[in-house]
Amino acid sequence: MSGPGSALNAVFLALQAENGRFRYVDNRSPTMTAGKHAAMKILVRQLCDDVTETVEISGRLYVSKIHLLKSDPSTAYVETDCDGVPLDAESVPIREIQDDFKHRLLISCRTSDSLTPDTRIEIGSSFVAPTFELSSDSADPSTLAWEDLREYARLVITGGPGSGKTTCLRRMAVEEIQARNQTIPLYIQLRDVDADLLTVSGLSRLLAIEGAGDLVSEFADPLNGGRLLLLLDGLDELPSDAERMGLIERLDALCLAAPRLRVVLSSRTGYEEVSPSGFTIAAIRPFDMAHRIQWLSLYFAQMGRIDLRARLAAVIFEDPDLQDLSRSPLMLGLIASLYQQYPSDLNDRALLLRKCTDVLVHDWDASRNIARWRGSSVTPRQITTLLGQLAARLLQEHRTEFTTDDVLRVTESNASYHDAPLSILRACRSTGFIEASNDDHWTFTHESLRSYLAANYIVARPQVSENTLVTYFGDLSTRHTFALSCGLATDADGLLATALARKDSPHHPGTLMIADVLDQQLSASPDLLRQCCSRVVSDLENELSRSRLVVSDQPDPSESLIVGALALASREDSTDALAFLAETLPMLHRARYGQVADLLKDGLDQSTDPAVKAVRQLLNLDGRCEVEPATFDGSPGIRLVVKSAQGAGDG
Repeated sequence: MSGPGSALNAVFLALQAENGRFRYVDNRSPTMTAGKHAAMKILVRQLCDDVTETVEISGRLYVSKIHLLKSDPSTAYVETDCDGVPLDAESVPIREIQDDFKHRLLISCRTSDSLTPDTRIEIGSSFVAPTFELSSDSADPSTLAWEDLREYARLVITGGPGSGKTTCLRRMAVEEIQARNQTIPLYIQLRDVDADLLTVSGLSRLLAIEGAGDLVSEFADPLNGGRLLLLLDGLDELPSDAERMGLIERLDALCLAAPRLRVVLSSRTGYEEVSPSGFTIAAIRPFDMAHRIQWLSLYFAQMGRIDLRARLAAVIFEDPDLQDLSRSPLMLGLIASLYQQYPSDLNDRALLLRKCTDVLVHDWDASRNIARWRGSSVTPRQITTLLGQLAARLLQEHRTEFTTDDVLRVTESNASYHDAPLSILRACRSTGFIEASNDDHWTFTHESLRSYLAANYIVARPQVSENTLVTYFGDLSTRHTFALSCGLATDADGLLATALARKDSPHHPGTLMIADVLDQQLSASPDLLRQCCSRVVSDLENELSRSRLVVSDQPDPSESLIVGALALASREDSTDALAFLAETLPMLHRARYGQVADLLKDGLDQSTDPAVKAVRQLLNLDGRCEVEPATFDGSPGIRLVVKSAQGAGDG
């Protein structure tokens, strides 16, 4: 007989109202002593009303009697066994899933979608589990790990293009089959089926066709679809709003007909307003450095080139543009594939960004036979043209966000745009280029792609002149777009010459713009490139002469990631020299891979100044160059360090 302190097979679980049902949010294995169980029985009789509601426990749905707290109708209690199954849940014989069905499912979900054959991964052995940002109608957004998704019975997984939504759904199916539990996973690509299939009879037919056998009884009382895990992939891939809304209506009706049915739906970010009712939204978070390194390890091992993993990880760790771009498996796969075949393409930044743009607008869909624009008058070319105009406008007006009015002004001046601004915005958002920042304000998802689109628009103008620089590049924050404009131009001499003509000291805007160009692949005359390098080296020497080396400042030995360091203090009260050096040196560090690397090296080699020699040594080190302000004996200064990528996987 159980004593007052011994564990009991029956427990009470606390529930919270969420998404139209009551949910157990603790997610721990429930235990309760006999004494506490007896006390809870007394309390729920006194403080609660008994009602029958839908209950969600550990990712399973039940229709059960619960005890609703009179003082707080959002809180309730349910009595379950130690496995979290309500005591009033009926027990029925379970039919085994046919082996033929399992085999077919594992085959269909074996690999990920891929842009190129070499970036297709084996989901069973090479899955990189993402993290998620969870939102529901009763909680603030929170971070969720992959293994915790199974605690949710009805879920919408969202993310940008190539963020891994399809891979996540296929991995869920594989895990359920491999776990040998009683779940029946059914994976459906929505672009390949009719919405009429989303009925009890339609799913029963589909299960029979796929080899699961006659499972009509799975939808009747008391199971009500409780064993089925319906994985619906690609709401955004349906070609029209009407088709998406029709599918959501079918899904809502199906969930009412099968109240215990578990469903996971995937969709690109931007379609949340057409999500089914009672679903929790889990947005895939961008890859961090640890995710990138894990993915690269699996990819290069699969290709038999594991030696390239550390090299590419180091390049990404060092390069802000590559970090910005490689936040999704799709873009990381493109970068890895290019690096394996044509390593120099990563140094041709304009070419790389053009390929990334083509992937987002067209190539990714084309590789999967998706006709995303079939029901729209918006074309991929219109999207890139519009976004280029918007990016150039933001550049010119020193803004980071645009509004629907900005879109309206651009589209009204061009007769080729037939759709309403909001429809055009949705088309742009579906490509992953932009995201909503707040009410009617939009921002570009990738800073590097915003710069590329603006540069592409600018170099297509009829004439590049001094006025072009004043109009678009009057501020130092725009110099990255200037660099890409030079990389895109079929002849960059005009842009470079106008930058060389800017000699307004002490801020060296022309020199800083040129310094940011030097890591690009350029079409320019050799003589002009020599002039550019000479200008940068000359101004660098002049500003170093206004600074002094702090020899006593050495890196902390415990900082094992630091492979080189340099400390400079101002000789004067002015910090102009330090500001110039802090901006220029990281750019020159990246330029050691560019086509003018030898010209820069030759220019620096001619100097006998100790500070120039120290800088030259630092610029030759592999790693990421970082600058931080410092103070030395009361004088303002800067500390430059080059960090190795060896610990990049730690975050």
